[in-house]
Amino acid sequence: MQKFVFLETREVISSMLRPHWARRVDGKAHVILIQAQSDVLEVVPLGTSKGNGVKILLESLWASPNEVMALGDGENDKEMLQLVGLLVSRSPTAAR
Repeated sequence: MQKFVFLETREVISSMLRPHWARRVDGKAHVILIQAQSDVLEVVPLGTSKGNGVKILLESLWASPNEVMALGDGENDKEMLQLVGLLVSRSPTAAR
């Protein structure tokens, strides 16, 4: 299984689903929680990120992170935005 994706209202995600899954995965090094949008929660294997995907792409293209621009606006963009030479973010927390 690659991931679980929960689509629900922001209220249900924040009050029920995220806390439940955070308790379930706490201390287990094989999965992480990602919330790209307020109404979507993903449970994915550890190491799954857009940043890792960009690293693989850069290696196959023999390119440097300084040659790449990335756009992001969510929690799932954080690793990718930290990797590239030029970043564009609508979310202050995504770029950190």
